[in-house]
Amino acid sequence: MLLNLFSIPQAHNFIGGVWLEADAEINVTNPSTKDKITSIARGTAKDIDAAVDAAQTALSGEWGRKTALERGRILLKIGEAVLSHVDSLAKIEAQDVGKPLSQARADALALARYMEFYGGAADKITGETIPYLDGYTVYTLREPHGVTGHIVPWNYPMQIVGRSVGAALAMGNTCVLKPAEEACLTALAFAEIAHKAGLPAGVLNVVTGLGSEAVYFNNSNRNTTTITGNILTTGQQALGIYLVGDNDFNTVTMQGDIATTNFSSNAIIIANGSDDNAISMEGNITTSLRGSDGIKITQSSSRNVITMTGNIDIDGIEGQSVGIAIAGESDSNIINM
Repeated sequence: MLLNLFSIPQAHNFIGGVWLEADAEINVTNPSTKDKITSIARGTAKDIDAAVDAAQTALSGEWGRKTALERGRILLKIGEAVLSHVDSLAKIEAQDVGKPLSQARADALALARYMEFYGGAADKITGETIPYLDGYTVYTLREPHGVTGHIVPWNYPMQIVGRSVGAALAMGNTCVLKPAEEACLTALAFAEIAHKAGLPAGVLNVVTGLGSEAVYFNNSNRNTTTITGNILTTGQQALGIYLVGDNDFNTVTMQGDIATTNFSSNAIIIANGSDDNAISMEGNITTSLRGSDGIKITQSSSRNVITMTGNIDIDGIEGQSVGIAIAGESDSNIINM
């Protein structure tokens, strides 16, 4: 089995620096031959909750106390470790994704390069001082978002993990990674490589499984969710992204499209009492049929900022479907489209 190359047990999630057995599993097949190559954990909301809690513990502990220089040095070590495992990673990726071995190897090299880039950049990111009135000192300070969620697609797992997780770690965040169930083996291998290279327990957590079961964020420790890829939901009351739980702030960043079909289907819902909600999306939202909303914020908040490059296409019954719905008392609502 491919995961044996990294001594990773089958059907386990990586949470808090250890491999935890899941209650159920999913078979993984080589798309080129249809042969079973291994099995992965069928994660649930319970596993996501545990991963978020582990990430928050790391953020409040050892990782949160590290300087930018120290974080950068760890990322550089991870990059070196990835380079030493390029051939094994390429073998896994080729069979898991179904791409040529040469391209899979190039992706592994790109993953190492992302670690090198962000490792070098970690202590180079600074704030600014801003000219203002006499007697005032005005400056900006860059701080981590906190616990960040990363959802990556099947076609370039290593590259997208590199530029998503790498950037988040460089800035001091902790991560919960949900790779596509069709191709997630190198994400699991990367977690093992990073841990052995010195990344503290809980800083990077990987939960595999079906998107409908393992991407349900009901935890007040989760602050930021990033998605690269498209979301298609079908069925009554289907949801693309659903955030609940009391948070100080919510940030959703997405590169891709969300399409929902059937009654009462919503692309993005934020249902909690957060002080700040920020949604940034490069892509299109398409919803269809009655009671379907593109972006819906259901609770009161201090500020809502929605920035979107793309279109919202609502194909429903007049008066029952809206593009952006903010249903709650807010001090400030900013919509940029």
